[in-house]
Amino acid sequence: AWDAKRKQQRARFETIPIPVKQIEFIPGGDEFLAVDPDGFVTLWDSSTLQPLSSIGFQPVKDSSTRAESLGYVEKLFVSSSPVRVFANTRNGNVEVLDWATRQRITDWNTEATEDSLAIVGIADQSRQLLLRHRDGFRVVGLDSWTTGAESSQVLPLPTFTIQTAVSSDANFLAMGGIRGPLRLINLRTGSAKELEAAEPWGASGVAFSPDGKILAASSLEGVIRFWDTSTLEVTHTLQGHLIGVNAIAFSPDGTRLASASQGDEAVKLWDVRTGLEVTTLTGEGLIEGGLKFSPDGNLLIGINAQNKAIIWRSPP
Repeated sequence: AWDAKRKQQRARFETIPIPVKQIEFIPGGDEFLAVDPDGFVTLWDSSTLQPLSSIGFQPVKDSSTRAESLGYVEKLFVSSSPVRVFANTRNGNVEVLDWATRQRITDWNTEATEDSLAIVGIADQSRQLLLRHRDGFRVVGLDSWTTGAESSQVLPLPTFTIQTAVSSDANFLAMGGIRGPLRLINLRTGSAKELEAAEPWGASGVAFSPDGKILAASSLEGVIRFWDTSTLEVTHTLQGHLIGVNAIAFSPDGTRLASASQGDEAVKLWDVRTGLEVTTLTGEGLIEGGLKFSPDGNLLIGINAQNKAIIWRSPP
């Protein structure tokens, strides 16, 4: 496990031999999906780090060189109950695959409406997902596909890079951006609250704890803050990175937070209860994003600036 017994864990990291821009783990198994920079999706075995199969979404007009892998995907999301894969595609559609059958369940085709539709996040605990379209946000049930409550107001998006996170109970949406404010939006009421990040560069990463009680936000100044979502009070301020933090992620059990930087401090792990640093993991290059824990919490993956997936396994 990731613990304080090894303050500086110089564990050997691993990589996979293709460039990737996103990793998503499949719940309840030893597999993950990798999206490459061209939007093709491949299934990998996380134990052996061997590719298993290609996953197809929208057909490619010229697939002569990649006939086995169909689809241009911007971003993937995976729900755990039931296990479904959601894809924001480059043509503005959202496609949904049932993972057990690998069959398409439905898709939201936006060409007829000229709307811009994309998934912002999945709230597994409440079995809902959040969609963003040009008029605001709406909550959609994972089972019924019927539209739930829409936001009561059109909420402006931060300028420049946008970071978003949805709490597992679908109560809150956090939105931040480089040089922009950090907003916590109550999805039940539509009200928004700006949080004091205190850094001029804005939020470089946002994440909710698995129980939705903590919002974490990182900055390019190297500072991470925790807010209690019920009181909006800052509970911890984490400092330890010599260089800025580019991404953050909570472990599945909520006891650890991982923060990504570069080189000898590629990733730091923090104790969520105390706010203290647990250990540091060395890596390769600048870890820009894609920070993900495996469902059992024993595997951690980050993606560097060269689109290389850096993989750490927790010590036995």
